[in-house]
Amino acid sequence: MKAISETQAAEHHKDGTWSDATLDSLFKATASAHPDRLAIADAPDRADWTGGDPRRLTYAEADKEIDRLAAFYGAVGLTADHVIGIQSPNTVDTVIAFLAALRADLIVSPLPLHWRQKNVLEALNSIGAKGFIAADRVETRMVGADARDVAADLFSLRFVFGLGKDVPDGLIELGPMLAEMGDGLTFTESDRSETADHTA
Repeated sequence: MKAISETQAAEHHKDGTWSDATLDSLFKATASAHPDRLAIADAPDRADWTGGDPRRLTYAEADKEIDRLAAFYGAVGLTADHVIGIQSPNTVDTVIAFLAALRADLIVSPLPLHWRQKNVLEALNSIGAKGFIAADRVETRMVGADARDVAADLFSLRFVFGLGKDVPDGLIELGPMLAEMGDGLTFTESDRSETADHTA
């Protein structure tokens, strides 16, 4: 999906303020050039404020996870230009989920962590979200349980994924799901032209 006109995009390309490189292509290039370099790391106290143990991934490890999760998004039926919301704190898992969505040509809408169920429901409805990714908890607030309740009220929301250790019933737990599928998920890159001009 292109959010600006072809004329505006051409002007931005011509004056050099707009590149053909996507965030995903930059990440892949870095992973290729520096596979063993540390890419992302959780805060050591992650388990104190959200579910899951702290993780550290090299560029090669992160790129592999991004590929598998992008393939998973496609396997469940999320396709280019579908919108997904994310309400999850800054963890390795959240970054991987975000980058995998971009690789799969999805449009990602991060939602503020302080938003309550009513705000999230209104936002997801207004953007026509097909998917939603939520943390299990942020400090004492059970974000995953709220996400499950949002899904019950929003019939257009087809996929609700959970990140963390204590994901409530009704959410697809991304970590164990990917581990269970092993290396059977293979991502096929989009043949979409002018990729950098698209919203994703």
